[in-house]
Amino acid sequence: GKTTSTVLVHRILSRAQPGVFLAGNLMGLATLPLLEKVREDDTVVLELSSWQLQGFHESRLSPNVSLFTNIYPDHLNRYASMLDYLEDKKAIYRYQRGNDFCIFNADQIETARLAQEAPAGKGFFRTADIPVEWKINLPGRHNRENVAAAIRLTREIGIDEHLIRAAVESFTGVEHRLQWLGERGGIAFVNDATSTTPDAGRAALRSFEGRRVLLIAGGSDKNLDLRPFARSAAARCGKIALLEGDATGSLHQEIVAHGGDDKIVGRFDDLKRAVDKLMEEAASGDVILLSPGCASFGMFRNEYHRGESFISIVEEILAGPSIASP
Repeated sequence: GKTTSTVLVHRILSRAQPGVFLAGNLMGLATLPLLEKVREDDTVVLELSSWQLQGFHESRLSPNVSLFTNIYPDHLNRYASMLDYLEDKKAIYRYQRGNDFCIFNADQIETARLAQEAPAGKGFFRTADIPVEWKINLPGRHNRENVAAAIRLTREIGIDEHLIRAAVESFTGVEHRLQWLGERGGIAFVNDATSTTPDAGRAALRSFEGRRVLLIAGGSDKNLDLRPFARSAAARCGKIALLEGDATGSLHQEIVAHGGDDKIVGRFDDLKRAVDKLMEEAASGDVILLSPGCASFGMFRNEYHRGESFISIVEEILAGPSIASP
């Protein structure tokens, strides 16, 4: 949820004041070029990865205002343990002082506990705090958490409530994150290519209650536990197409172990063939969802390349001759 929260905070602040910049761990938005643009009174909104925060530890530096969205296993192919991974994350608040503060997720026990370590100010966000009359255009509970986080942070720094609401209600999400691409013959296409962890895949599946999901999953290994994602896929999906990668064999086995053998339509080293196969299986009302739950390396340069490939395939489908709904 870091990217969605970061981009929404930037949208809100940009409505309230000039001189607001967006950068960090975001595609096409490197931070160093801002050195030539940012002035003393400007505001920079950064998404910070664990590796970027590792450098903050080295400099004993934390942002003046920070947001800790949640904790889930990730990058365990690079980190020796979750404790090492979390240690890098803690740089986002560890060196704050004076009027600095960090906003923590009160809906997650692990994150709420970290607030006890915050050396300066702290606050909490909760999905229950989103005003019931506000319209949220993003699917899934996890996106409500992202919205709640942005609301709480911008309230804390004094942004007018009307500006916050206007930005929230006009926000339709970020590319490659549960991105709605369109419908054809009543079949919807959703691009969640930045789903690179099993937890992200599970969150995506929970976002389409009431609709049959045809899932594209699999990819490269990050040494994460695939069993919960496989269990959700086996229970929730109508059909599943698997993309080849060094994690896909394990994911395939776990889906079978959880009773989903008859739902797997094949393993594919070509994304278009996976989409075409699911189109053969799809009916009006279904959602074809790319949410791999694994990293992208092997078939793709990165998760953005994976998403762009899916968008290109879907655009051809949407632009094709009309078809009757099955």
